[in-house]
Amino acid sequence: MATDRKKVSQYLALAKSFAQNEFVISPRSKNMQFMLDWGIDFETAKDIVLGLKTCDYVDGPCVDDKHLPGRNDVWVFGKTLRCDGQDVETYIKVTHLKTAGGLGCLCISFHESERPLVYEFGGEQHEVYLLP
Repeated sequence: MATDRKKVSQYLALAKSFAQNEFVISPRSKNMQFMLDWGIDFETAKDIVLGLKTCDYVDGPCVDDKHLPGRNDVWVFGKTLRCDGQDVETYIKVTHLKTAGGLGCLCISFHESERPLVYEFGGEQHEVYLLP
């Protein structure tokens, strides 16, 4: 379910403010292995999410495919990461979560895309993130 640029921009502002409060990456093996393989630490992953832009939008808000109780709608973004001349298109799925200190940002998925992503706004101005 696609949405307009304004709604995406508003969601990103909220997600980034939530991430400043608390940022969690789901410890799924797919996420952890991807981060290990590409040398991405927690702070770099957080920086990538905080740097997402409207042009990185793929989908959302949509119902999470896991249908877990209490889980909010999810938003999907993509980001091309580059390390040593190699590029990888990264699938990033985020939502918010309730924490003791308020709302936080939960990064459910952070791994190589399993198929080419379609950027709803054409991906113009889609920037590559250079990994250290």
